[in-house]
This record gives sequence, C-alpha cells and structure tokens, in this order.
Amino acid sequence: MSILANDLPNMVFRRIEKKNFGEFSIDNQMLTLLINMDGKKTVGEIVSTTGSSLAAMRGTIIKLIEIGLIEPSENAFPILQHDFIRYLKLQLSQIVGPIADILIEDAAAILGYDPLKVPVHRAAEWVDLLSREISDERKRVVFTKNMIEMINHQS
Repeated sequence: MSILANDLPNMVFRRIEKKNFGEFSIDNQMLTLLINMDGKKTVGEIVSTTGSSLAAMRGTIIKLIEIGLIEPSENAFPILQHDFIRYLKLQLSQIVGPIADILIEDAAAILGYDPLKVPVHRAAEWVDLLSREISDERKRVVFTKNMIEMINHQS
C-alpha cells in the first residue's frame, strides 16, 4: 500500500484481529500506535495526542501494515460525493468540452486516485490541477469560484 505524505494525517487505521501473526518484535512506538488505532481516530489526532512526529509515525505505520497488525479503516478518509464529481464534470465540460472526462481522470491520477475515490481533503488540489487546463482567465476564475463553493459544501 502506498501512503502519501499529504494523506497520512487524515487517514484512519484499525487493528486486524488474527490468530496467527507469526513472530515479530514490537517497539514502544508500534505499541502506542496499536493502542490508539481504533478505526475512528485519524493519524493526525494520534500524532497530536502522543506527541510523535508524523515522519516517524509513517515508518511505523508501514511496518505495522507489513506485519499485518493494522489496515486502513473501511473509511480511511472521506471521499468526495458523487454529486461533487457530477458537478465538476458539468462545470469543466461547459468550458473545455468532451475532453473534460479525460482531464478529470488525468488530474485524479496525478494525485494518485481513481476519480471516484478522491478524498475530500484533496478536492482543492484536484480543482487547481484542472483549472490550469482552462486557458481563458475569466472562465478559469468562474470555474474555480464555483468549485470552491461546492468544496465548502462537502466539508
């Protein structure tokens, strides 16, 4: 699993209940994370309560995933609703035409996501990437303004 640094603070992990893990060693940071990863708290919340650094936590999370002790929660982070994506396609296609679908897919891929699974916290970045494809300054401003309003409704 690829864990992007921008996503990590918003991700939620849960412990995996298995009977046979095999042998492994565990350090204090791993234990602290295991205690706090309940499928509800974000990594950012855990960092602030434990005083750990995000960089150190990322490495520990990767180790815990590799060992098989944790996994991303089913709702590791909230994704944009389908209404948002439909609105995004409508707004962009009115400006650039049928190529909008391709631009949307490409911009999502640049962020590392399927267009139907872009996290809410990456919406502004996605819109920014798409706005760069609009050559008319006035249309770009209107598109960005409309999409920011929609992002605010998602939050």
